[in-house]
Amino acid sequence: MSETGEKSLMNDHSKESSVFFDNLTKIRIWIKKNSFFVTIILFIIIKLTLIGLYKVYFDFLVSQERDFFRDSLPHLNTGDTLIDLLGTRWDSEHFLRIAILGSYLDPDDPTNHGLWNFSPLYPLLIRLLVHYSPIPLTTFISGNPYTLAAVWISNFFSLTATGAFFKMSRIYLSEEKSIASTLLLAFFPTVFVFGTVAYSEPIFLTFGIVSWYFFEKKKYLLSGLSLTLASLVRFAGTLLFFLYIFIYFGRKIKEENVKNAIGCLVAIPLFPILVVLRASHRVYSWFDSLPQLSQIFQNIEQKCPLIEEKKEKIGKIMEFLDIGLSWVLIWGVIPLLWMIYVDTTAPITLAEVQMRWGAKLDVPFSGLRQMFKAGSLKWGIEKLSFAFLFLGVGLFSIRRRPSFSLLIIAQTIFYTSWTGIHAWGIPRYVGTIFHGHITMTEELKTVGMVCFALGLYILYGFKVLWEFTHWSVWLI
Repeated sequence: MSETGEKSLMNDHSKESSVFFDNLTKIRIWIKKNSFFVTIILFIIIKLTLIGLYKVYFDFLVSQERDFFRDSLPHLNTGDTLIDLLGTRWDSEHFLRIAILGSYLDPDDPTNHGLWNFSPLYPLLIRLLVHYSPIPLTTFISGNPYTLAAVWISNFFSLTATGAFFKMSRIYLSEEKSIASTLLLAFFPTVFVFGTVAYSEPIFLTFGIVSWYFFEKKKYLLSGLSLTLASLVRFAGTLLFFLYIFIYFGRKIKEENVKNAIGCLVAIPLFPILVVLRASHRVYSWFDSLPQLSQIFQNIEQKCPLIEEKKEKIGKIMEFLDIGLSWVLIWGVIPLLWMIYVDTTAPITLAEVQMRWGAKLDVPFSGLRQMFKAGSLKWGIEKLSFAFLFLGVGLFSIRRRPSFSLLIIAQTIFYTSWTGIHAWGIPRYVGTIFHGHITMTEELKTVGMVCFALGLYILYGFKVLWEFTHWSVWLI
């Protein structure tokens, strides 16, 4: 080939390469601009693909062993269908029972006190959807409407949790890393499983994530309200109220504002008075800003010099009495009142309900120790790996994000300190410690590492879903 031909060929390759990289750059720019939309679409495509594959596999096995599957389904089932498999396993049966009865008292089984162990919001949503859905739930899929509602709500909130987490992650990460972090959360094995079957975890995740988002945005009223809704889905949410106190107080000290940190604690018992005072001040300021009324206020201030003199002092006192933390904590009264209500109205105390389920709060990691004594070594090691994965992630966060570290480590220790049934469910509980996935993404430096981790999560999640729906005690 001549020198001219070689140069022409090189120029053609260079142009092709340039066009390729230009297109790649355009795609990356488009993804960055539409990162939220891209995340949601990827989540839906991957999840529907996994559920579709699961259904194909399930239908094949049912056709081979129909009698076995029919006999293995719980009494609430309407047949050997995929919805029954996803909607009536383990705690799902209790959520459905509460929703069907509209009460925690079971007339068919008066001695069944275990229903009182469950928070009210998820069964209430199931009941509301069944009774007030504009379109009958059985229009497109046959089956028990309560089971359909339970599965639909769980999967819907898995979508809202994904969207909420993406918005939260954008506070800390770039668009691309936020996509990666969100997918890692969405397909973390326990998050994927409990966002597919009829469980309350995705609702808890949604409101928990929204609460933290507002906490970071310093919208404390909305943060407290969201955390209350999370706590009415799972009692463990009340732990976050106490952790928020330490985080809020610690941040004030870090800002070298110890005085203000003390003021936020002093303000808690004075909260109702301070709200009235601040509201009055806002109303006064609004009226004072109106042209037709401003002159009247100026005349009053001139006639009463004391008002003007005290204004500055009152302002400093009000600044000292920081009510941001109070707005969070005041909402915590609602789930605490619910637990008191349960404790006083249930046939037995809430502590006895927990004990009958084999759950007791003990020293850290007591649940893991009990599990090793009573269960399979294989299950024990798997569950232990989940707990220590999150502890490790929490330790990685200590310097960069101390608030993340506190939330991750404190929740992990709390969950691993339960004996009995809580100990066996450690992977389920740590799956809702959502802050860890921000740290994981920061540690996974390349796209290849993220894809590898996501692939492992998806494969393992599919395995766990199969075990869970076939009465394995792996994830109860």
